[in-house]
Amino acid sequence: MPTTQLDPTRVAAPNAKLVQFAQRLLERVVAASDTEVRWYLFDTLLDRVKRSLAYTDAAFAAAQALRDSNVIEPAGAVWVFDTFWNVWKVRFQDTDAEVQREKVRLKARCRKNPSRSDVEASLAAYEALLDRVGWEMMIEFYRARGEAGLADLALSDPEGYASVCMEGFSFIDGKGAGA
Repeated sequence: MPTTQLDPTRVAAPNAKLVQFAQRLLERVVAASDTEVRWYLFDTLLDRVKRSLAYTDAAFAAAQALRDSNVIEPAGAVWVFDTFWNVWKVRFQDTDAEVQREKVRLKARCRKNPSRSDVEASLAAYEALLDRVGWEMMIEFYRARGEAGLADLALSDPEGYASVCMEGFSFIDGKGAGA
């Protein structure tokens, strides 16, 4: 099993060209008059984020710059940050040796005790572990990228954080995509 080199506190110095490219894509998302076009453009950005840690950090910096210049509303930026975080988290879960071992253990327990209640209990324990570790890593991820206020909100008021993310979904669904 591969051992991950991913660390939520490790941030690549954003490459100026990648930041610029990500900024242009995000600006096009904001300017698009059609929800389907906004999703297409945002998916294009996400494809790049999924393939490269350097692009993840560049796109994060681009979203921060656009939020700071009022091109993207603050809640929209939170939704974008949360989306980037979730891509990073999946990358971590797919490459971390400990997570992979837990997946193997879960599968073995389910094969050994295939009763519905045993499977559900094992799965619930595994998901709780991922959520707890993931939440702690999210806080570190945001702080390392200069979003201490967002990290503090997520830590002190998880429901408030989720509410801001949901409000920020308007970034993509077209109800107030830009400032």
